[in-house]
Amino acid sequence: MYWLAHLCVNGVTKIKKDIPLTDRPRGNCGVLVACTLSLAYACRMLTVKCAACRRKLWKYLKLGPGEVLRCHKDRITREFDFEVRDGKIRCLCGKPVGIDKGSYYSMVKGSFTYAGTKDPKR
Repeated sequence: MYWLAHLCVNGVTKIKKDIPLTDRPRGNCGVLVACTLSLAYACRMLTVKCAACRRKLWKYLKLGPGEVLRCHKDRITREFDFEVRDGKIRCLCGKPVGIDKGSYYSMVKGSFTYAGTKDPKR
């Protein structure tokens, strides 16, 4: 069985190659974005900020449409100012922004804002 490796190029993911499941990479894969069976979908680079003090927290590669409800750790490309205390993600101002759930952060609504590149027109 094979899975498709997708690479984000100019806001749209493209199929990179088919790779056997046994050779699947683990952890942070760099430019390797997702391993799904869909052929193409939009991706955006977002800057996540604290809603209280507007401090940058991290840059995040968002796949697909919709709100940011979770931030997967392997899609965070750059980290700025935040800390993890007692299983919660906090800005340096002390406001909780998310909850550490293992492979992703579950985001707390209203405690963060985000901005970034728009979805390309199809």
